[in-house]
Amino acid sequence: MRSDATPAEISDAARRHIVDGLKGDHLRVKQAHRRFQELDPQTAALERGALVAHVLDELTVHAALEQELLYPALREAAVADAGLLAAAEREHAELHAQINPLRTLKPDDDQHAQRFTDLCQRALGHMKWEEAHLFPGLDSRALDWARLEGEIDQRREELVVAEAPVAAPP
Repeated sequence: MRSDATPAEISDAARRHIVDGLKGDHLRVKQAHRRFQELDPQTAALERGALVAHVLDELTVHAALEQELLYPALREAAVADAGLLAAAEREHAELHAQINPLRTLKPDDDQHAQRFTDLCQRALGHMKWEEAHLFPGLDSRALDWARLEGEIDQRREELVVAEAPVAAPP
């Protein structure tokens, strides 16, 4: 950002950074799901299991950022329609109801692939909805986007470290 940027330019850049980061999460989940579908279940079980774990972590971090920071900020500043936010929060609850049990299944479990596919279909539908209905309306000056950007970036860093797999002992 230029040192002579106006407050409006700073706010717009922060908003774009937030939305672009969330859209990047969407893209990574979509790509990982596509890769999962391409892998042979018989010969690539370990890679499929790693992709599932990665997507579960991505979705967990993404949902936490929205639920803990974005949605409350949008609600407080009356930037987004309360009905849209309530719908998004319901979707998150439904996604969590699918994520948590999937974490306990082993990749060779008969239900693992189907539950993961079901989760991805729901998550990708939710993400498409966000990009079509929620994100386009986020251009209000009523919100301190620069502050929210810092909070989201910091929280993302904390969550990514928390979700990182523990290295196996040598």
